[in-house]
Amino acid sequence: MSLTVCKFGGSSLADAGMFVRVNRILRSDPARRYIVVSAPGVRFAGDEKITDLFYRAHGDDCSMDHSILARIFERYAAIRDALAPDFDLEGEFDRLERERDLSLDYAASRGEYLCAKLFAAYAHLDFVDAAELLFFGADGAVDAAATNRAVRRRLLPLERAVIPGFYGVSPRGGVRTFTRGGSDVSGALLAAALGADLYENWTDVDGLFSADPALVPNPKRSLEVSMDQMERIAEAGAKLLHPDALRPLRGTGIDTLLKNTFAPGAPGTRITERPVAPVRCVTGQPALYMRGDPGNSGSVHVCDLPLAGSIRVAAINVFGMSSAKIRRVVREIKPIHIIHMRDHIQIILPAKEYANTIRAVHAILMEEA
Repeated sequence: MSLTVCKFGGSSLADAGMFVRVNRILRSDPARRYIVVSAPGVRFAGDEKITDLFYRAHGDDCSMDHSILARIFERYAAIRDALAPDFDLEGEFDRLERERDLSLDYAASRGEYLCAKLFAAYAHLDFVDAAELLFFGADGAVDAAATNRAVRRRLLPLERAVIPGFYGVSPRGGVRTFTRGGSDVSGALLAAALGADLYENWTDVDGLFSADPALVPNPKRSLEVSMDQMERIAEAGAKLLHPDALRPLRGTGIDTLLKNTFAPGAPGTRITERPVAPVRCVTGQPALYMRGDPGNSGSVHVCDLPLAGSIRVAAINVFGMSSAKIRRVVREIKPIHIIHMRDHIQIILPAKEYANTIRAVHAILMEEA
């Protein structure tokens, strides 16, 4: 029987209704045996992600803020009361409140930990703590050999299991997290260790589009994209996938399939090491900082943090644009600066012009030659 590892993001697990939806997706395919979950995400505009609340709850004295913990408890309790009333959520939070000298990584990881335990209780599946599976070395990188041994030993005997994403264990035995969005990496590591047939990454969009559907009407969806190009698109600002999530799968022959929890019947986008035609797309980073002289390409510096003398800008990264269209962008858009990368260009522009410029550049990119 084929084996699929699934990862569900925060938007897929934001409330009790989403838990039910995810469980229905899992039960629709017996190959979906191992499930990696993020912490619950936002439910509506102005809502907060559970992980952000846990970061805020962690105090300078390494204890937890009880008022913020109460808010977090309410989120989980609403799900628990609707789906798994026997789950001892009070006991979990009592332990958190009694703990002292908690690391920030440990506090941040509790969103995924509690979500996985609660989902496992609701769906009647085995729970396996990521601290038993994913091991970091002294250099901060994942210890692939130790991780692979632990994953196979612990998970293969189980018919199905739920695993929290985003964290593992350090050489000293403490919890260590990945960077934000790291549940994508957790899922990829498990898929590689288990020799899965497929890694499904479930989120709230239908896959890779030629531009952000929230900014551009009717962008084109790609059914396939190469692993190399998808990695660079992720590094260039696309929020679909953590930039490091494809590295554990290199050389394994395991494809990643981007799927939409809200439209499970949609084909999604398959990321593969097989040769496929490059896709045309526009992605961006709306909040960056630049300093230097745009008239001298060697003196321009763009980064995520404000530096002395820097100005706030945005960057639009364009893949698959011909030289003729690049010249047209320069003529019509008049950006502050254009940086030529290996397989794409980066357009630097005033931050306030970001959304309109995305739409204009996308229109030029997608015109027939």
